[in-house]
Amino acid sequence: LHITIRFPVAPAPVAPAPVSAPTERLAGGWWSSRGLQTQSGAETVTGADGATTRSIDVTLPVGGWFTGAVQDPAANPVDGICITPVSASNDWDGGTTTPSNGGRAGQFETQVVIPGQYRLAVNDCGSRSGLFARGWIGRDGTSVSAFERDALTFDVAGSGIDVGTVTLRYGTRIAGTVTDETGAPASGICVGVVGDDWQWVGGGNTGRDGAYTTDALPEGDWALYFNDCNATPT
Repeated sequence: LHITIRFPVAPAPVAPAPVSAPTERLAGGWWSSRGLQTQSGAETVTGADGATTRSIDVTLPVGGWFTGAVQDPAANPVDGICITPVSASNDWDGGTTTPSNGGRAGQFETQVVIPGQYRLAVNDCGSRSGLFARGWIGRDGTSVSAFERDALTFDVAGSGIDVGTVTLRYGTRIAGTVTDETGAPASGICVGVVGDDWQWVGGGNTGRDGAYTTDALPEGDWALYFNDCNATPT
């Protein structure tokens, strides 16, 4: 006598379907009575103590965002790099730092910005011994230019823009001390670094001891200017 016993077999696990990124996202920005704005177009809201200010309504438009990656000259991904969209009105909004949102090394995805024209600023904001030069994603779309005038302009609409991979270059800093005529340290002094045609490249500020260190700059010959930018210049 043959008895065949069949046990129920659990179905094979099914992998969850990949969730695709939304094709449309709502932009963030600053409130104004004229609608959502970049920072320079923001309006203030006046509130009274103990009262609720009402009718501060806003319609969020569908915006765009940037994705991409940064690498060093040897093609290694680099973390700790700040990527910031800069609007036509020179507002710095929606930036991010590599890696964004727990993504892979060197990758970035900015916040969603209001439709318009933007350039992408690149700045080494990580803690490392070797610094990468600050600048702008250049017109070739793959390198970093020192001057804003040489930046690639992106037309942002209602979807993401994949910038691709951008190669950084190593930079250097300038450091020193500023004093007054008595030899006392001068604090709150702005230090500007410019090219031969007076295009701004980077800068720094003096501390209480009068010492300053500039941003990381690309190799080159730069002119320095100093300005007392305290609220009450002395």
